[in-house]
Amino acid sequence: MENLDFEEELIDFYNVLYSNLKKKTQLKINSAFITLIQANHNTVLSIIKDSAIPPGTISPLILQGLVDKKMIKKNFEGDGYIITARGIWTVEKSKDIINELNLVDYFDETKFSIKYDGISEKINKEYIREQITLFGLISARAFSKESCVNLQSKFNLKDYWKEILDKSSQKLVELKIITENEKMTLYSRAKYEDPVPSLFTRLPKLMQYTKLIYNFDGDLHYWLEMPESDEIFIEKLAGLFSLIFKDKLNYENLDPIYEFCCEISYTMSVYVFNSEIHTFSTPKYDKLLKDALLKCIKDYT
Repeated sequence: MENLDFEEELIDFYNVLYSNLKKKTQLKINSAFITLIQANHNTVLSIIKDSAIPPGTISPLILQGLVDKKMIKKNFEGDGYIITARGIWTVEKSKDIINELNLVDYFDETKFSIKYDGISEKINKEYIREQITLFGLISARAFSKESCVNLQSKFNLKDYWKEILDKSSQKLVELKIITENEKMTLYSRAKYEDPVPSLFTRLPKLMQYTKLIYNFDGDLHYWLEMPESDEIFIEKLAGLFSLIFKDKLNYENLDPIYEFCCEISYTMSVYVFNSEIHTFSTPKYDKLLKDALLKCIKDYT
């Protein structure tokens, strides 16, 4: 550990922290530093606090030296001293556990990448809200930012979108894609809030599940970013249908699904979009939608 006079004592602080981390959470790449970056704030504070070392166990000279180097600091709650982020970094860098490059690589892997393994299974088995919402977005054809779910209060469209989502969830029940009990969970996180805005603000993983097709702008606009190319449009839409139906989509239920999507688009678009003629409520997109359903079936057979 370069330029450090109190290496052994700092490692004592680190070892206490490391031991507590192993008891409470799973370590990321054997690094306390990375693990704490990934943990939520309350967890970090709890572990750091529990890892304090009483002042009487270390000489005042050594304590002051470590404090001066910003390797430790006084415990924010009660007596004792706790290791700092700089102290953790110093120890792990000296042990070749971590360095600047692998920290950047880890950040790139976790924040700049999307892992798709098992996503289609997850959305069918665990994430009913995402499944229903995605079906509603497709049915209404919210296929661009200009044709989006606009939940800004001044436009007062949330009740129309609730009608679309309610009809979509009921259709999925009729098709035996979800159960009646699962349908009832759609707004379960909105006991004291408007159900539709609350639902859309609690879909953080839908962008990942849809491989960045689902989008939002932070200003209560939500949409599916669909490509202009007809061929790629069909491919992307087939992928979205697979997230909703997977192998339950077949030639027997294709027409009911297609007819439902067309009905929602042609009857509701006038209420939820800002133009009299919705860009995507046209025979061209009817055909693309059916082609996507057919492609989805073929991909699973």
